[in-house]
Order: sequence, then structure tokens, then C-alpha cells
Amino acid sequence: MKNEKRPIRELHPGKLVHDSLSDRQVEVLKIVYRHFAHYSYESFERFELEFLRESDPEAEIAVWKQMAIIFRAYCTKHAATKGEEKDIHDLIIQMSLGLSPDDPRCEEIERVATQAALSIERFRRQRKDKRNER
Repeated sequence: MKNEKRPIRELHPGKLVHDSLSDRQVEVLKIVYRHFAHYSYESFERFELEFLRESDPEAEIAVWKQMAIIFRAYCTKHAATKGEEKDIHDLIIQMSLGLSPDDPRCEEIERVATQAALSIERFRRQRKDKRNER
């Protein structure tokens, strides 16, 4: 099947694949929504509904969680205003979709993403080491 451009009014959300998410998944999504996804969705309920349509909600939650971490790290590092936060949110979404926005901030977002990933990996190793010491 060839990808075709269709008018947006012809696009419809997919069917629900899951009846619910786990309590832990919902808690993670609430944090992601509060810190990042509220720029994309007008309510938490609509945001949560998207994950019920996913064949692998855990993988999609991980993607959104990572985007939220990168977003928060960038905005904190650069003391972004609310208006700038919306722009950074949009850039991160575009980058996550494989697009290459023509914006000089994308390089810095990529640097912050790398630093955040390294910090998370270091944190995970430290937790694992502490558990192994017990």
C-alpha cells in the first residue's frame, strides 16, 4: 500500500486495543502529561486514550517519558520561558518523528538528549550496584 496524502478530516483515530493501563503506567503518563504532553493534548484523558490504541503501550510510554526528560532538561538548562517551552516541545515531537527541523536549537536538544541518556544510565547502574551490595 502506497502512502497517500489525505485531508485531515478523513483521518480517524484507531480502535482501542486495550481496556486499561496499569496503575504504574497511568502514574508515569500523569507525570509526562504534566511536564510535557499538555502542549499536545487538551486533557490527560485524551492523552491516556492514545496509549489504549497502541499495540505496545509500554514502548510508547517509554518514548514519551524520554521526550519529557529531554524537554525538562533543555528547558531547565536554558531557563526557557513558557513560549519557548512550546517551541521546544514542538521541535522534540518533530525530531521524534524522524523529521529534521531547520532550527539551530535541534543540535542543543540532541546534546541534552545524549547527556540525559548518560545520566539515566549512570543512575540505573548505581541503583543496580546498591541492590547487589545488599
